[in-house]
Amino acid sequence: MLKIKFKHNLLLTLNLVTRSSVGRYSLAIIFSVLLHIIFLWFPDIRLSHDNVVVPDISVRLEALPKTVIKSESVDIGSVKIQTESEAAQSDLRPLPGRVIKNVLKMQHMETSAEHLPIPAHLKIVFKLYDSDSNYSIGKVIHQLDLHNDQYILQSERYIDRLSSLVKGDQFTQLSSGVFGEKGFKPEIYKSVKINSGLTENRKVLFNWLAHKLDYSNNPAEMLPEDAQDMLSYLYQFSQISMQREIISFPISDGTHLVKHEMEIGRTEQISTPMGVLSALHLRKIHQMGEPYFEVWLALDYRMLPVMYRQVDASGVVIAKYAISEILVADESK
Repeated sequence: MLKIKFKHNLLLTLNLVTRSSVGRYSLAIIFSVLLHIIFLWFPDIRLSHDNVVVPDISVRLEALPKTVIKSESVDIGSVKIQTESEAAQSDLRPLPGRVIKNVLKMQHMETSAEHLPIPAHLKIVFKLYDSDSNYSIGKVIHQLDLHNDQYILQSERYIDRLSSLVKGDQFTQLSSGVFGEKGFKPEIYKSVKINSGLTENRKVLFNWLAHKLDYSNNPAEMLPEDAQDMLSYLYQFSQISMQREIISFPISDGTHLVKHEMEIGRTEQISTPMGVLSALHLRKIHQMGEPYFEVWLALDYRMLPVMYRQVDASGVVIAKYAISEILVADESK
């Protein structure tokens, strides 16, 4: 009975207090004081961290995928020979051999009329010898790149440090132009030769519209339809028929135009740093007492040059270039 009466009186008191604003404020203050007393004197409660597991952080670095950048135009002046370290990181792979059908070991060779494709990215390394001996004094690197119907062909000669004390020369070449159904059609040929501190620069523009060769140091001259330069003609052999006795085309060395007639000889087994190769021997027709040039085209490597020699007027070999490596990234059409 007392409990009921107490509750009745408490509710009546609260009702009277809450009816006025002063009463409501007083009641809020009382509740606030009670809450502060509870937080100050209530026992301290700590949350346990024993079951919290922090995962290990690990980072794995992965190589970025290789990106191939294709340009629509080529700046000839900025072209540089690919260094050995760059070549080692590229996608070059050994060039597979290709056997030419109907090869006959006779005075003049016959081949099939099948077109031999040129790889789109080709690199050939030649060992350089100062004579017909087996003593190498350096190397020459040829690099060919095709993009659509344009080509860039480069050559760089490296002389060993010890041999350079005797030879002391550097020689770079660049041929650029159009590659089509008839093979290589040069538009620009440049060469730089450094010997005993003296630098010799040569440059010629193949102006096919005007049928002129425009030299940087010499007067212009007429441009024949089948003209090549000193670098492109080595690879033009793979694009023409060998079903003849003589191959004839004019070649410019950057100063003047000279007609070259190459006689097609026999198939020979030649020794190279890559091993013994079957090759077709071509030699420039010359008079007695004249220097000449000869080249060997590999039957198993799409008739690409695998050895060539320079012979002086007395018949002594003054330089020999023998293939030591052949690489390709991909093939053209």
